[in-house]
Amino acid sequence: MAIPTYPLGGFTTGQLIGELVQDQQGQDSKTKRRRNLAMGVGLLIGGGDATLKADNNQVIDKLNKSQVTDIAKSSKMYDDALKLQTVQESIDSYGGGLNGALVHYDPQAELAFNVKHKNQLKYFDDSSATSSAIQVKQDWKNNFIKDNLYKQHQLKYTGADAKRISELSRKEYNAPVEEYFAAQINQANDPANKSTVHKGFRKGAEFLGFRTKGDELSDKVLEEQIDYNIRNKKIDKYRNIYASPKIVVPTKLTKNTIEGLAMTRNEFFEAWNNDSKLSDDYAEYAFQEFTKNGGRLIDYQNVAVGYLGDKAYNDTIPLKEKAIARAKANPQWKDMSEPERLMSENIAVVEAMGGNASSLKVHLETRRAVSELIDTGKYKLPKDDPTTPKIDERKEAEDLIYANTWAKVKKETVRKLTGEIDLDKVRQDYVTAASTLLYTDIRKKNPETMNAILTTQLPTGITEESKQFGVIYLENLLQDKYKNNQTLLKNIQLNLVESNYNLQTMQVQDRKGYEELLEAQQRYFIYKQHEDFNAGSYIATRQLEASQDPLNFPD
Repeated sequence: MAIPTYPLGGFTTGQLIGELVQDQQGQDSKTKRRRNLAMGVGLLIGGGDATLKADNNQVIDKLNKSQVTDIAKSSKMYDDALKLQTVQESIDSYGGGLNGALVHYDPQAELAFNVKHKNQLKYFDDSSATSSAIQVKQDWKNNFIKDNLYKQHQLKYTGADAKRISELSRKEYNAPVEEYFAAQINQANDPANKSTVHKGFRKGAEFLGFRTKGDELSDKVLEEQIDYNIRNKKIDKYRNIYASPKIVVPTKLTKNTIEGLAMTRNEFFEAWNNDSKLSDDYAEYAFQEFTKNGGRLIDYQNVAVGYLGDKAYNDTIPLKEKAIARAKANPQWKDMSEPERLMSENIAVVEAMGGNASSLKVHLETRRAVSELIDTGKYKLPKDDPTTPKIDERKEAEDLIYANTWAKVKKETVRKLTGEIDLDKVRQDYVTAASTLLYTDIRKKNPETMNAILTTQLPTGITEESKQFGVIYLENLLQDKYKNNQTLLKNIQLNLVESNYNLQTMQVQDRKGYEELLEAQQRYFIYKQHEDFNAGSYIATRQLEASQDPLNFPD
């Protein structure tokens, strides 16, 4: 910085400082006085300027740092506005408004739907989804876009003033910030802020009422500050209100909703015929049953599972018999009670069928524990009353103890289920367990089950049901089975017609006809039972979803 040369006490500052370098030996007393005066003034000026310069450097440094931060903040706003404008232009290119938004945001909505329904996507697969499933998925996505993505975009687009900002360059948009800080830096670099001499003269001028350069610099700062503050308020409002909106994803479609979706005739047959496990010959009857029950996805699943269950029941008999043989080979078999042996057989069959037998195993352990308590005399059981020969009071008491204990254990076992439960697997296990129990009842000739089979009436008439399970099915079976014995065939046919296909009225001597009709009724009974098993599996899973307490799970 140049040394000030303004007059001071009759001398320029340069003259005063120059006196300091003169030879002290050759100077008179006047010169010495002048030297001392110069030295004092110089020290005052030098010390004051150093302080001012240090303060000024701190101010400039702080301003530079603040400018960097505010430019970054302004640039972020500019970038956000450009992004919003890009989205708006995309929406406009698809027709604008909600219709355009539905196209633009479709990939996002698709991802959200898939994440939300990750365990149910098979119902919405493009290759197999029904028209109603496609529609309900589209409705879900449309609502998500309309109520969230597009709505939030509109708020942000307006709040950011994106259209106006996007018409500016980055430099133009950042200009108010740069000009405000430039004005502050110019003010800070005012010589009066860095020199005591300039500061003194500035104070004098202000005292006399003159307008100074400092006034001009201050006015410029205030002028630029107005635009700067307006800009900051807009940015802060956007960031606080619009920048981070909360996206609310719609609740996922429930199983009840999905399973209640309608299927058209074409969709039914397409699904049925594309499943290699399902017989094409059975399709028409299945469709009639499906239509009769409501024509929904769940009705399709019921008839499909009914068919597969019926088929698997017979196809897996050798497998079941081997599993039972393995259970009987257990060294503990001889020490088991009859109910425990039956449970062990069922466990072996369920596991051989690929099902989950954990519930059956807990049930068996519960029964064993209760049996031990009974054996030790923990329970006071009544004696059998000889006056009621048809009632075993002791056995009834034992059964009641078993039932009450298992009910408690069962609930506690279910409540211990943690994590995400595969409801489809629960349903599968339910059907497997129920089918196994039916197999056991028929194999053991359970009185209730056998009576139900005996009273099962075959479908009659010229219907698909009759063709698959009823009179037509039986007639075709007999024609093929006894084609080489026409006499026996005619006798069986005559007896069936005269008895109206009713075992209760059939002539006793016709054992062949009786056996054939009984077998046909058993087959039809098994099929209808598997339809019921599948329906029961849905009830069990709904209970599990609602309370984690599927009270009707077979065991």
